Order: sequence, then structure tokens, then C-alpha cells
Amino acid sequence: EYFNHAFETAMILTKLKADSVSIVAALLHDVVEDTSIGTKEVETEFGEDVKNLVEGLTKLEKVSFSNKEDYSAENIRKIVLAMTKDIRVIFIKLADRLHNMETLKYLNEQKQKEVAQETRKIYAPIAQKLGLYDIKGQLEDLAMRILEPESYKQLREVISEKREEREKNATKLIRKVKNFLKKEGVDSEVEGRAKYFYSIYKKMREKRKDFSQIYDLTAIRIITKNIPDAYKALG
Repeated sequence: EYFNHAFETAMILTKLKADSVSIVAALLHDVVEDTSIGTKEVETEFGEDVKNLVEGLTKLEKVSFSNKEDYSAENIRKIVLAMTKDIRVIFIKLADRLHNMETLKYLNEQKQKEVAQETRKIYAPIAQKLGLYDIKGQLEDLAMRILEPESYKQLREVISEKREEREKNATKLIRKVKNFLKKEGVDSEVEGRAKYFYSIYKKMREKRKDFSQIYDLTAIRIITKNIPDAYKALG
């Protein structure tokens, strides 16, 4: 259904705790481009803020991502960020791209690869720049499934736990580390996450490890107030 994509894009934004204007704009983000409805009608019905976001998204769609030599991925990322007057446009665009990646099976193989490459080079780094690490991880994993299908399949077989289970285990581990450091009198912040497949795969390639050597599935960061405490935490 035509409405399904708009609805799922809006649902992704609710998980990011986006404001109501962003969610309304997400529901309407393809309307101006794909129907006879114009921006004036959007403004009349939903207000200027929503109209501006929808307009910003329509302009973004017109940015060319073709592989010209002078059009490096970094240049395109700069163009996308520079032309966005309201950062909420980028948030909606990332949610839009995430749902597009989740439904790539409806496109032909060549188009799937093009969209996956564009996602990895343009949109995942933008998500990282904005601190949306969960969105970045999901985009990279979905791109990997298309671009390195065999490696993705092998990783899935080796890492038998589902992502939700790995996240729960990461949370338990963080709690244990926090409690231990508190008992030892180390004033610190502890955060962490279950790693995404593409992140694990990149590390494997960098360190030239094979699938049987994968143990690095959880990332934990400990931030201390001073250097002696950092060494104490490490110990």
C-alpha cells in the first residue's frame, strides 16, 4: 500500500522520540512529489512548519547521487547537510531511507545494490555524524545483506543469538560493570551496546580474522573523571 511506507517512516521517528511536527511531515513526505497536492495545500491543512519540512524533503530527493568523479561521498554528505535549514529534515530522511532498506526486496537486483551502496556511503555516515548510532548500525547491516550476502549469512550463522538477546546481555553486563566499579570507588559512566554485524565484519577484515575467531560482540565504554581511575577501571 502507498500509505504503508509513510506510516512506517513515521513509526521509526516515534522510536527516536521525534516531535509531532516531524511525525506529521513524515506521514506526508511523499505527497508533494508523488501526487497533485502542492505545498500550499499542505501549509493550509497542517501549518508552515510541516510545509517547510515536506518542502525540504522534496528538495533533498532532487539531489543527484550519481557516481561522477567530482561527486565524492563526502561532498554529497556536505551538500545534504548544508542545504538543510531544519535538522529534522535529515531525521525524517534517515527514517525514510531505513524503511526503504527494509523493503528493498521489491526492487530488481541492480537497483538494490545501487541503493545499498548509496546508503552505506552517504546516509550511514550522516546518521553517525548526528549521533544516531542505532540507525547507522541498522542501515549498514541492511546494506551488507545486499552487498556481501555470503559474509552476512555466515555471520548470522556464527552469531546464533538474536539482536534483542544480545542487547539484553549487553545491558546485564553494563549493570555488573557499573556495580563493580561503584564498589571499588571508581566514579564513572558506563555505556555499551551489542555490536551490529557490519561493525563486526569490518573489524574482522581489518584484523584479518575468520568467522571462528569472533568473540567481540559487545562494546562497552567506561568514562572516568581522571586518568588514575581509568587505569583502575581497566585493571
